[in-house]
Amino acid sequence: AKGAMGLIVNKPAQDLALGEVLEQFDIEVTPDVRQMPVHFGGPVESSRGFVLHSGDYTSQLQTLKIGDSFGMTATQDILEDIGRGAGPAQSLMMLGYAGWGPGQLEQEILANGWLTCDARSDLVFGNSSEKWQSALKSLEDKGLIYVGTLAPPKGKLPEDWEARPQTLFKSTEFGDDVDRPIKKSDGSWTYFAPDIAYHYDKVQRGYDLLI
Repeated sequence: AKGAMGLIVNKPAQDLALGEVLEQFDIEVTPDVRQMPVHFGGPVESSRGFVLHSGDYTSQLQTLKIGDSFGMTATQDILEDIGRGAGPAQSLMMLGYAGWGPGQLEQEILANGWLTCDARSDLVFGNSSEKWQSALKSLEDKGLIYVGTLAPPKGKLPEDWEARPQTLFKSTEFGDDVDRPIKKSDGSWTYFAPDIAYHYDKVQRGYDLLI
């Protein structure tokens, strides 16, 4: 195994538009392209660029196909094509990526460290502020997320402990001993929630890349 890489799809970079990036390469851009956002793809090699895009585009140099619906290209020709309006139908410009060592991500998924959902174009390329909510809704539609209460934790309980409704992920469907909370009774999110929008069902589909 060579490990895995992933791209964050719901974190636009602050105060940086695609036109500014393309101008650094002396690439002319159309007005509608100039204001397209640039996304923070992850903490590794944050100065390195990637374009995650719809499957209708293939670079003459190199494109990594991700199933039938997505591709990733890191060569300058896609920037030139986007700049003149001849690029893919949908795309996200990324700076940086996230990475895992061999077997690390698989173990995290098996340990229910991630919530995964199907990769859909409308989710990946949609409104960044709504992506994790859309991903969460897709799990609700499958009956994998519900409102309920958990059994008391083992050991001596605090005097003020009481069972309270929480939003739960049905991790027992995947071999866990209990379902896991993703939203607390006070409305705050647990550590599961921020990861929902940009990680997908790769184990089931056989991929070692995350979008």
